[in-house]
Amino acid sequence: MTVGVGRGTGPRALLKLLAACITAVTIGLFVLLALADRRIVEREAISDLTAVVQLLGEHTRAALRANSIQLNRVADLIGDRPLAALRGSVADWRRLRGMLDDQPDGDSFWIFDATGELVLSTEAPSGITRSARGRDLHAALRQRPGEVFVSPLIWGERRGGYFFASSRAVLDGNGAVRGLVQSWIDARHFAEFYRRIRPDSDAAFVIVKADGAVVVRWPLPADGVGGSRADVTFPAQSLRTASGHRAFVSPIDGVRRLYAYQRIDGTDLFAVAGLPTAEVFHDWAMRTRRNGVFAAGLLGTFLLMTGLALRSARNLESALADKDTLFQEIHHRVKNNLQIVSSLLTMQAVNSPDAATRAILDEALSRIHAMGLVHHTLYQQNEAAQVDMASYLHALVQRLELTYGGRGRGITTHLSADAVLLDLERAVPLALLVNEALTNVFKHAFPDGRPGRVDLRFWHQEGGCVLTIHDDGIGLPAVPRRGSLGLHLMRSLANQLQGRLAIEGHPEAGTIVRLDIPL
Repeated sequence: MTVGVGRGTGPRALLKLLAACITAVTIGLFVLLALADRRIVEREAISDLTAVVQLLGEHTRAALRANSIQLNRVADLIGDRPLAALRGSVADWRRLRGMLDDQPDGDSFWIFDATGELVLSTEAPSGITRSARGRDLHAALRQRPGEVFVSPLIWGERRGGYFFASSRAVLDGNGAVRGLVQSWIDARHFAEFYRRIRPDSDAAFVIVKADGAVVVRWPLPADGVGGSRADVTFPAQSLRTASGHRAFVSPIDGVRRLYAYQRIDGTDLFAVAGLPTAEVFHDWAMRTRRNGVFAAGLLGTFLLMTGLALRSARNLESALADKDTLFQEIHHRVKNNLQIVSSLLTMQAVNSPDAATRAILDEALSRIHAMGLVHHTLYQQNEAAQVDMASYLHALVQRLELTYGGRGRGITTHLSADAVLLDLERAVPLALLVNEALTNVFKHAFPDGRPGRVDLRFWHQEGGCVLTIHDDGIGLPAVPRRGSLGLHLMRSLANQLQGRLAIEGHPEAGTIVRLDIPL
């Protein structure tokens, strides 16, 4: 039996709806792709920063290891002699100066007794008064004898310039602290090495203690900032794990950067490298701007074509002789534009590295194919606005079987459909509903290579039409899948058709979807 269904608000309204949908899909796709591209850029930047952080860590560890060897040599110079024997000793001073020549980044050596009073330094054999008493450095060495303690960045008032100190305790035979030896390291040697890593960038490189105190960094602070100790600290809460990354505004210069950090093995120090987010995403922003102009041009062309089609349809509505030709042209254009969007979605789904993004794109692609198949069917049967649902359902089933490999998985589909004609306003929602239902069957009803059977029937009965889709799969889950857009969309489409939708699932009998459509 052939049943005609009224045209409702007409093809112009449907075309406007399609134009709105395609515009929304295009804009949404552009935003989605731009965000995916941004995530890729961010991952690449983090990978580069991680490599730089490893370089900083190896450089710092090697420098501290060499300095520790020098401190051991200074301790060996003392030997078992009382520390007081070194005071004013020109011979010991010369030997100490000779050791300094073997340390290119070292500035000076200092030896203090157990009370924190200066015994000898490379500055002069005598005549210099200096005390480590009361300093946090001296206290730390007493609490952790035998370990090397690295100080925060310090402004050298005597010489000018920035330094940090590396110190270790001198112990007697019983392990008691006799004093401490200290090496001052010129921060400029480190800063110059950091500068050469990214000479044309506003990058920041930092060696920082676990409590957030900066040991050395590039760029160095302005001369004399904060008096004797440089007032530069790093947010310790950022160093939550042994390695990681995050973006925040630098407390040093107020620039927002993307940072990567990693603990330096065997120390309580972290190597940190940061690039300004404006620099990281500069090329992405330019590329997104350029792609946006291109996409806007394509979308504007499509909307212009759609506007021209609407204007032509409005002018030719009174000409019944030209009506079929006009609608055929519209279907052909819409089909081609949907094909263009489908091709873009397909290319992006293939190239997307993110599985969640590919799944979203595949679902959008399936729905656009279902809409496009309606217009392809109309174009093939040379019909203005009424779709032969039997022909359409046959083509849709073939496409979904091919897409999800139904026959290769042992899933057989049986179709029985009356030759019912529906207008576009009902054909499109019904097509989308069938597409969602069959897609759910192929994706979820037969897991783990399970074979099965799907029966799809569409027939006319008095007062309307009935659609049933019955599979002998595993049935509906006891707890519905969270965020099931497909089921929500099916109910919305059924409401649009003013129909009654029923979905029943049984573990032994599969799932039955039934839709009653009043005509």
